[in-house]
Amino acid sequence: MDYLTFMEAKSLVYKIDNYRDYAMVLVMLYGGLRVSEVCNLDREDIGFEEFTITVRNTKNRIDRTVTVTEKCIRAIERYLETRGDTKKPLFLSRKKRRISRNQVNRLVKKYAIMADLRTYKENGEVKTKVGPHMYGIQLPRT
Repeated sequence: MDYLTFMEAKSLVYKIDNYRDYAMVLVMLYGGLRVSEVCNLDREDIGFEEFTITVRNTKNRIDRTVTVTEKCIRAIERYLETRGDTKKPLFLSRKKRRISRNQVNRLVKKYAIMADLRTYKENGEVKTKVGPHMYGIQLPRT
């Protein structure tokens, strides 16, 4: 499996043009969450003071808590401030519903193409499957 290098992850993040997508990608990169896990996150799953995310409804049905960076938590806070609502799901679609896996895959694919990432290219086609293996990098904890 291919992993993003630090520079590829940085290139991907620099192409993101809104708070929601930026926070979502940082959660995947720093927390190693699968797309489905990101889609299932609720506000209550974020430990703003502890810099943690509680992941529920995982692939193996075992809840876990991951530690993320302050940068990741601050990105989530900025996104929630701009949202201006109190809905339970952490990441909402433009229609104000819980974001779907397909939407996240499309967004990540869009930014990967914009960043010209080799990891997503296979025979000239861009891979759409994303998951923790795509984010298997060690980012600095800043």
